[in-house]
Amino acid sequence: AGTTAVASFRSNPNATGSSATTQVNLDNTYGAGNYKSQINFNASGTPKWAIGNDYLGTGTQNFYIYDGPNNTARFWINSAGNVGIGTTAPAQKLDVAGNVNIAAGSKVFMGGAGVAAPGAGSAGEKIQLWGSAGTVGASDYAIGIEPSNMWFNTATGFKWYVGSAVKTVMDSNGNVGIGSTSPSATLDINGYAKLNINSSQPVACSAANTGSVALTSGFTICICKGSSTTWVKSIDGTTACVW
Repeated sequence: AGTTAVASFRSNPNATGSSATTQVNLDNTYGAGNYKSQINFNASGTPKWAIGNDYLGTGTQNFYIYDGPNNTARFWINSAGNVGIGTTAPAQKLDVAGNVNIAAGSKVFMGGAGVAAPGAGSAGEKIQLWGSAGTVGASDYAIGIEPSNMWFNTATGFKWYVGSAVKTVMDSNGNVGIGSTSPSATLDINGYAKLNINSSQPVACSAANTGSVALTSGFTICICKGSSTTWVKSIDGTTACVW
């Protein structure tokens, strides 16, 4: 009541090429603003779907697809060009409130903005799993790339599960626990470790390999003593190993 809504079909018979278009115009001239214009799709008088502009009729530019039976907007584009699926307040170029399924054999490609390690101001490509959307903080939970590497970033540490059981962890100090959830050393194993039996030195002992450990065919544990470029028995640190 009291509104003025105009629907018109318009074409320019004198135009040619891309200008020769037929337009459908919904022009709501009620009030001072550009208020709600909508096309309804009904079934026997019952609203099913609708598409339109300015959903709330407040003069705000937005495009929406409305689900009548469930009384909710399913798709939304705001004045910034952000697209919302399941949300009417998209904060990013694509904002989805719900699950996303990618069909088998499909791929997700990221653009070419650059590569960089995680941290404030990082321009690197990344998938952010948690945190404030669109941020580049050093503590963001994310997966990304830097030159020649792929990185995983977290504020505290990492855990690897099999089912619901934690099998391996890395804490914020870089300590790795295998079978231990509270590693107290760089490598903390709750269980046993296996060394291959070597019938000859596995690698030439050098300064770069100092501290490397190997097991001989005689079941002697040997350590590379780089200062003398010799594999020595761990029992005394002097006697050369016989493989």
